[in-house]
Amino acid sequence: MRYVQIVLCVLLTAAASAQEEDPIHFRFRHAQYHFVLNADGTYTSDYDAAYTLLTAAAVQEGSQAAFGYNPDFNNVDVVSAKVTHEDGSSVDLDLKDTVHDRSQTTAVDAPTLTQDRVKLLVFPNIKVGDTLSYHVRTVQTKAQYPGQFDFAIEQRLDQLTDDTDLTIDSPSSMELHIENVGYEASSSTLPDGSVRHSWHITNKARVPYEEDDLSIILTSPHVIVSTFASYADLAQAYRARASDKSDATPEIKELAAKIAGEETDPRQVALRLSDWVSRNIRYVALYFGAGGVVPVNASDVLKNRYGDCKGHVVLLEALLKARGIDSTGALVNANGTLYRLPAVPWSGGFDHIITYVPSLDLWLDSTATDLPLGTVQSAEIGKPTLLVQSGEVKQIPVVGVQKTSTLLDAQMTLQESGDLEAEVHFRLTGPDSVQARQFFKNIQPQGRRDFVRDVLAADGIAGNGTLSSIGEPDRLDQDFKYAYHANLYGYAAVPGPFGFTPPPLHNYHATGLIQKTAEFYVSANKPRQSEYICSNPDREEHYTLTLPATVKVLSLPSNMDISTDAYHYRARYTLRGHALEIDRLLESRRTSRICPANDYMKYRDFFKQVMGNLRSQVLYQPAKVAKLR
Repeated sequence: MRYVQIVLCVLLTAAASAQEEDPIHFRFRHAQYHFVLNADGTYTSDYDAAYTLLTAAAVQEGSQAAFGYNPDFNNVDVVSAKVTHEDGSSVDLDLKDTVHDRSQTTAVDAPTLTQDRVKLLVFPNIKVGDTLSYHVRTVQTKAQYPGQFDFAIEQRLDQLTDDTDLTIDSPSSMELHIENVGYEASSSTLPDGSVRHSWHITNKARVPYEEDDLSIILTSPHVIVSTFASYADLAQAYRARASDKSDATPEIKELAAKIAGEETDPRQVALRLSDWVSRNIRYVALYFGAGGVVPVNASDVLKNRYGDCKGHVVLLEALLKARGIDSTGALVNANGTLYRLPAVPWSGGFDHIITYVPSLDLWLDSTATDLPLGTVQSAEIGKPTLLVQSGEVKQIPVVGVQKTSTLLDAQMTLQESGDLEAEVHFRLTGPDSVQARQFFKNIQPQGRRDFVRDVLAADGIAGNGTLSSIGEPDRLDQDFKYAYHANLYGYAAVPGPFGFTPPPLHNYHATGLIQKTAEFYVSANKPRQSEYICSNPDREEHYTLTLPATVKVLSLPSNMDISTDAYHYRARYTLRGHALEIDRLLESRRTSRICPANDYMKYRDFFKQVMGNLRSQVLYQPAKVAKLR
């Protein structure tokens, strides 16, 4: 079920829309939604559902159902519930014993101040083969946006569903905007003059989603119903409730002047102000009253030193305003994969708000820690946003300051013993640096001692070493750098004859920078059916490998310079005396995070060439066998 009440500010999690193909645990017998709308945007909804437990895992997972509500906005009641056994017998549940009203649980790492509650329906004495059913009624007493209503439902293709029905009764004066993909639709006029819209779908053939799919609402049959005529109307509805929250009070003006100091360049001033908010205003989600979509005053955020994403935005807006810089909130889908907005405006598509400075074309997300100044979180790059002040839909770019890159520079020496000694330096820019900053900021003493051994072991290489330097994770105005010294035991046979591949030296979390991207495409074994989310990193590797005087190089990997419309790969191998210089570069030319389905196989041949080049060997033999010409 899709919740109609949507709140902004959802902390980012590693959530994927695509699902691995696994056993079918449930069969959804029916899901029936019926809304009766009022002209002011309030409504009553009834939801009837029934599902059969097909596995032991389903018994565990499906033994309870939770229905969230906010007493300031709505009430939820479980009207009835029943268990039907496989033999056809059934038991009506005593709701006094099986429905529990409790406060909404919040995560420890996502502090929340909320009055949200949940009614938990617990099914007792159930087993595989049982069918669980219930009827839930919601009475929305206040519209989240006064006079407005929107709702979205999708039919997941990876689930077996016998029947799904959506019915909406609305006053004849209420204009509904509808996006329908794949549902059977009908409409009629009821005796009281209201209009009934109905949609139906059946999905009895399961189709698993593919890896890195776009949001399910974009890739599945769905219905979106909205009273918003345009995204500009949705922006206006948000603006109407937030426009008076960002006043630049005397205290805020004084603080802005202090933070800016002698700096007069508007971009640098904006970066300083955003950095101050990020470092000094704790993230705390606020869901009291209309707090899901209405921010508190900027002055209160400053006084309390905490706020949610909306609070961060209004305080930063007030600070910027105090220095003569106009900004706007930008609604975005941060916790999902909505890289394209539906045609019909849907407030549920947005779960976060960040800051945009139009005069500087500058995007800022002060809720995120460890972000390089002037960048946004990786999960936000390339997504459409809704600018609150103008109502414009504007995409966060995937190029420019948001571009992410990693540079590897390694000085390596092959010893007479066959061990390889390496001094490895990394420089990470943009969102690439965020995880590295967090990793090294939190690394424990034992982790420091084992770091090099662990990253080598991840690629099956025996060795050890030490972290030789770690940059300052909190210097967000700089690229993040770190270095380690490594000894790779018995890497090559000296003086030969022998052939070896220069090792794909690790960064802190992955094998081989360019290799990782190449492996993604080389592993493609069948065409995709749908668009997918693609990344656009730049990767650069520089190696200098000094060989012993006792060996003679017979051949080097071939130089390569190949391109497609989306990627460019260049590799140079140069022998200068006993020093082999290797320079590799992989550049992305993409300007979107959405890639066509045929790209998946299209670029496989390109990356097969890249992978072949990465795996090419340096061949050598003892120097005394032959003389150099």
